[in-house]
Amino acid sequence: DTITISTATEQTILSLNNGSWFIGDDNYVATKTDVDSMIKAIKEIKVLDKVGRVGSAQDEKYNLTDEKARTVTAVKAGKEIAVIRIGKTTSTNAQTYACVNGKNDIYLLSGNLVSTFSKSAAELEVLEKAKQEVINIYKG
Repeated sequence: DTITISTATEQTILSLNNGSWFIGDDNYVATKTDVDSMIKAIKEIKVLDKVGRVGSAQDEKYNLTDEKARTVTAVKAGKEIAVIRIGKTTSTNAQTYACVNGKNDIYLLSGNLVSTFSKSAAELEVLEKAKQEVINIYKG
């Protein structure tokens, strides 16, 4: 199982192995609370409204251009189960503009997916590195 988060400039791949989520080729475990939030957001996508179509001026308006969007791809048992192209949030930060599963429709989704999927690989592994360092000190 994998979760891939891609932007115009970087890609973060989280992979499930023996019950833990690992970041890229590093042997660092991703922070469990962050991965749990991502999984919940993918499983519980709630469409509030259809607001437009891709390929118009609305791409720029909702930050769904290649330069600004963030694409999340979830794979389970070798099968792609979700692709979410995340744009910007609303002014209240409680909803997100996005395209889902390759469709050309732009939807307003419940929740702040920008916040959920915006952490870099370094941010996702920082807590786990710190915990491992504490464990190593006590083993010491």
